[in-house]
Amino acid sequence: MLIRQTKKLLRKIAEKVFQSSWYPNRKIILESNPDLGSQTYPVFQYMLDQKLNEKYKIIWLVKDKTKYRDFKVRNVYFRNYETNSLFSRIARFYLLCTSRAILFSHKYVGKIFDRQFLFYLRHGSFIKSRLKHCQKTYPNECDACVCMSHFFDEIEEKQMMIPHERFVYTGYPTDDYILEAKDYSGVLFPNEH
Repeated sequence: MLIRQTKKLLRKIAEKVFQSSWYPNRKIILESNPDLGSQTYPVFQYMLDQKLNEKYKIIWLVKDKTKYRDFKVRNVYFRNYETNSLFSRIARFYLLCTSRAILFSHKYVGKIFDRQFLFYLRHGSFIKSRLKHCQKTYPNECDACVCMSHFFDEIEEKQMMIPHERFVYTGYPTDDYILEAKDYSGVLFPNEH
């Protein structure tokens, strides 16, 4: 109970400081398992092809950022997802607070503010139960979520606690839609088109 109240208070404070109109939030946070893999990597490649890294800082949350020291792409950065360092945790929270969008496929990051865009790219089999991964006390805040087909609407709405209107249908089993070269701009940045 106390942890939940503290998180709420921190979100309110951070919203006032970081999401005011004068503070630029030109960051996109990416997460996947394995690092730079799953469904997130093709979307990252698409972002680079579209030169979104010229407009946004793209930040990967990874297990060990030192593995990517030689990865030199303009405005692409790496930060450790998990750390014991208080300073690193605060820095990660700052990144989340100041991001425009969060795209993840494994670890649920969660929105800090309503104005952020949260896209669950998912990974693995879509037909296994996901109820153990959902916390029933917290609503799922995703603005978009990958789904195999309309056949799974009712199941996925119940398991993911996301209305089917937010689903992006990709097919099965390889999610060809994500792997093909398509225009994602309407999905990734719906308010900018």
